[in-house]
Amino acid sequence: MTENSNIGAVILAAGLSSRMGVCKPLLRLGAMTALERGAGSLKDAGVRDVVVVTGHDREQISPEIRRLGLREAHNPDYRLGMFTSIQTGARSLPHDVDAFFVLPVDCALVGPAVAAALTADYRLCGGYVTYPTCCGRRGHPPLVAARLRAALESAPPGSDLRTFLHEHAVSEREVEVDAISILLDMDTIEDYRRLAMFAELIDRRGNAAATQEPPTSDEDARYLLAALQVEERVIRHCRAVAEVAQTLAEALNAGGSRLDLRLVRSAALLHDMAKGHRRHASAAQDKLTALGLPALGEAVGAHMVLPEHQLDEPCVSESQVVYLAVKMVVEDTPGSLETRTEYALRTYGRDDASKAAIKRRIRAARTITAKIEAALGRSIEDILAR
Repeated sequence: MTENSNIGAVILAAGLSSRMGVCKPLLRLGAMTALERGAGSLKDAGVRDVVVVTGHDREQISPEIRRLGLREAHNPDYRLGMFTSIQTGARSLPHDVDAFFVLPVDCALVGPAVAAALTADYRLCGGYVTYPTCCGRRGHPPLVAARLRAALESAPPGSDLRTFLHEHAVSEREVEVDAISILLDMDTIEDYRRLAMFAELIDRRGNAAATQEPPTSDEDARYLLAALQVEERVIRHCRAVAEVAQTLAEALNAGGSRLDLRLVRSAALLHDMAKGHRRHASAAQDKLTALGLPALGEAVGAHMVLPEHQLDEPCVSESQVVYLAVKMVVEDTPGSLETRTEYALRTYGRDDASKAAIKRRIRAARTITAKIEAALGRSIEDILAR
């Protein structure tokens, strides 16, 4: 990628890692350390100068900084808080930088496309601060214009970055990206293990030999929903859909199908993860695919509009099971297709086009219902009676 010669970056690696109890910058995420991964993404996006701020565990981290060809800025006051490390890093950047990223080392899954998108927006619009967002939620790393450096470097002790930017940024920009990774960090060992799994999945993308997508758990789904700050009422709806979908899938497997039960349940739990976002089904698919979960993304992405070719297939797929389950839950209560149809027409049938779209989706659900009932010789009502 072309070098953005006047863009710099500060990677924060000075913290105590008190909740983890280990040195975060040196944790392995896929084939790289967290520090290597974060710095590599910035460099791949064309960032010219990357400064790594050290504090705690400096003796362990410094050799890795040298190995990676990065610059170190030591913050002796790191115990006074993260803002002092941001100030240390900002002072260590060249005087001619136009803007600089601030990236905590435990947000190391942020890829180069995020930094490139923020840089492009800054070049075009020139905001004081440019934030990446995912489903409207701000994440890391913000891109801070150099004209804020003097105020940042002289800010009083006890300041924090969020408050500082809120008080000093004359203009703010937001750039929506497909990367959930901007919202993911490593506060606990469980967080780290999950990010390590996602790192391996991301690294496998495009590898023809990596055909099997590992299953995601209920805990993984809850983690992503929490990162996206999905509303509790939406989560309740997703749980109800997951119960219906799992019941249908288990019945089909008992009748000879070979559905991936974990995939069905995870897709149902995550199908509304981007609710409120424009074209939320396809938006969720894009974000899961970017996280290295294309099969899960496909099942989630089809929950609103099922591809026509799937209805012609003789066997019921995971996507079809999730699609049907969604059409059989009103808010957080399972019911019949008739109940869902009445609810959808009353709630979303604002005009003739909306009503026609709802009816098309219900017809597709009836086709799937007929396929399941023919395969099992039982009615949907009987299958769900459990």
